[in-house]
Amino acid sequence: MSAGGSPWDTPDDVTIEPEPDLAREIDRRILARSTVRLVSVTDLVDPRPAYHREKHPVPVSPEREARMADGRRRHERTERLLAAPVYREIRVVRDGIVGRIDIFEDQPTEVKSTGSLPDPLQIVSTRPQYVDQLGMYCALVDRAEGRLVLIEESEAHPPPFLVLSGRFGDLEEVRRRMGKLAQSLRQALAASSPESLPRCGWYGRGCEFQQAGVCGCTGREPELDRPVRELLVGLRADPVEEAQIRARLGQIPGTEETIPLRTYRELLYPRRAYFTRVGPPTDGPSPAAAPSSAQGPEGPSLFQLVREALEEGAPGELVREVPEGDVPEEQVLLYHGVPLLLKTTRTPWATPAEELPRRQPNYVVELGLRCAALGRSEGVLLIGYERLTREERSLRAYRLRFGSTERWVRSLKERQALLRSALAKQDPSGLPACPSWMFENCPYRSTCGDGPSGPTEPSLRQR
Repeated sequence: MSAGGSPWDTPDDVTIEPEPDLAREIDRRILARSTVRLVSVTDLVDPRPAYHREKHPVPVSPEREARMADGRRRHERTERLLAAPVYREIRVVRDGIVGRIDIFEDQPTEVKSTGSLPDPLQIVSTRPQYVDQLGMYCALVDRAEGRLVLIEESEAHPPPFLVLSGRFGDLEEVRRRMGKLAQSLRQALAASSPESLPRCGWYGRGCEFQQAGVCGCTGREPELDRPVRELLVGLRADPVEEAQIRARLGQIPGTEETIPLRTYRELLYPRRAYFTRVGPPTDGPSPAAAPSSAQGPEGPSLFQLVREALEEGAPGELVREVPEGDVPEEQVLLYHGVPLLLKTTRTPWATPAEELPRRQPNYVVELGLRCAALGRSEGVLLIGYERLTREERSLRAYRLRFGSTERWVRSLKERQALLRSALAKQDPSGLPACPSWMFENCPYRSTCGDGPSGPTEPSLRQR
């Protein structure tokens, strides 16, 4: 299933060179970052659930995870049809508030999937969060007008959709209201109390925290004072954009006949992927939902710091692309047009370039699979060593060149076929065992019935 003898073997035609200039540039950006805690626009749209996502994360059921994965697939597929990669998933930071705009070319565009399309004349009252979110994006990028694209979750081809352009009259006031709300959320998180936050928009409507009994909300909390939607001065149909979107949505393919694969990590650890998909854990709870603005009590993790530093470059420097064709649905980061993989590890030493294939072959193989999906022959690997200090160069960058693109493409297809076959037959017996460092804390050990194999380095958390 791989170019070598085990899932983690690295072919001998991979060359690896240090990239110290890139590591230094990312380190410089980290040092220059503001000390103000970033708050995301999606958190400001409904801050009370955002509070509980960090303070009281709840386990994700397999059913909900499946729905979330399906929603992500629909969303990413739609974005690919509507805009080129350089205009998609644009991260903007301003005054301690961060937004990730679905599409930003001539104006910010927010794409929403919905079970049913709302009445355009009633959208402010029936979907107020949509309007608030669009207004915040407009304020972040100084555009008075933004676009909402609402797409119904339907088997129709193309699906029903609605395109609306909204105009906001006072962007400075929008930013003032955003800043006030962001500060309230920061204070609530610091005090470990959500009492000052407005009523949850999901209370009584399937709120995961209410169902888990962790939030303490009553539904009688005060509503948000002076929301952004009050500053909407116009909402109109956009027939020109609607015609263009109709043509693009018509390119959505029909029902997939093959089992979709979600991430490259599934291909790296297919046995773990199999059990994650077919049933709940038997040796512990499923992972909790990751908070959207997650950071620990000591501040953002090294992974977050590096990821944010990458995103703070010039527009187009970092692009997210989902490769076309029969490959995993996960986005691949492109840095200056080259596939990039970011990892962090608690390994207490930094790995020399020549030792990467032996000490951390999983990183090399995962980057190779991502490059294969895009038909590329080289990529960049960034590794953050959490136990090292800045003086010890806790961030290292490496450029990897893969001698045979065809060989990696073949490995990618073989891995996909093996996992799909196991899922279709409901039989994991042909899948390789996981490496020892994963086996120790695996929640599927009782069900799996197999022991560890592969690399035998000490069990250390790797991301």
